[in-house]
Amino acid sequence: MDHRINVIAGLGALCLALGLGMYLLYRNGWMIVNAKSAVSFVGSSGGRAATFTRCSGYLKRIVRFPEEGRYAFDLVSDLSRGSVTASLLGPDKAELLRLTPEQPRAEVRLEGKRRYTLLLRFHSATGSYRLQWERI
Repeated sequence: MDHRINVIAGLGALCLALGLGMYLLYRNGWMIVNAKSAVSFVGSSGGRAATFTRCSGYLKRIVRFPEEGRYAFDLVSDLSRGSVTASLLGPDKAELLRLTPEQPRAEVRLEGKRRYTLLLRFHSATGSYRLQWERI
């Protein structure tokens, strides 16, 4: 009986440690959280580009910018169906900008070293996208 309790306690501690580790990776921008369904999805490191077929859902990650200043964001998309949007949320989760195929470029002033959330949404999309930004 004591052996079973020790095994259960050990598994509980392991799950807690893994959950905490994943949370810390996400909060520091090293891990992407996503909930999507797709026939195929091949993405790049950091979620900056992908090619996909019939994709619906979202991809979310934390980004930090090294310096305070104005940044220009560009969403380059080549879609045969559906839609893709990219949003940047501030530390308070307010939307700072939204990029779409119709409005693929925007500029925003950001604070250095703060946590921002990059959110990409897919709606029955087939094609590819590339997201890039630079300090201006």
